[in-house]
Amino acid sequence: MSSTAYGLSIAGTALSLFVSGAISGISLMTVPVILQQASSDSQLLQLWKAIYLRGATRGPAMATVAGLLHISSAYLRQSESSTRTWSRRGLLAAGLTIAIYPFTVLLMGSTNDALMNAADTGIGKEMARSLLERWGVLNLMRGLLPLAGGVIGLLELSSLRRG
Repeated sequence: MSSTAYGLSIAGTALSLFVSGAISGISLMTVPVILQQASSDSQLLQLWKAIYLRGATRGPAMATVAGLLHISSAYLRQSESSTRTWSRRGLLAAGLTIAIYPFTVLLMGSTNDALMNAADTGIGKEMARSLLERWGVLNLMRGLLPLAGGVIGLLELSSLRRG
């Protein structure tokens, strides 16, 4: 295998793991601080909205790049292979990493919409807390997808080193 394919695999794996850490860190560190420190539903919701808007642009972009790196490595490996077979692990790593898109739309969409609407109109502190707690759990679950992609990438790298 070429050093280019190996380098792409390393970069895709590292970025998948970084994306997972960034997503998970919001749920594990930022959301609890917001819940503890916000003095009103308005403050709680405005803090969430600022974090959400920042993450909504950066997270998907990084996941896309990581997925493309995994796919590029898999493509180069198959083009160099005598059997012309694609790396299933590389494709799986890509798929798991970019799966944050459908997860967000299908499983988090209604919670995101409710929080965004509440940020503009207000809903009371207890309801805001409940929605943010739910969002934090869903977001943590979403962070497991690129983590799985990164672990698959590590398995791929390990097999490449031996092979």
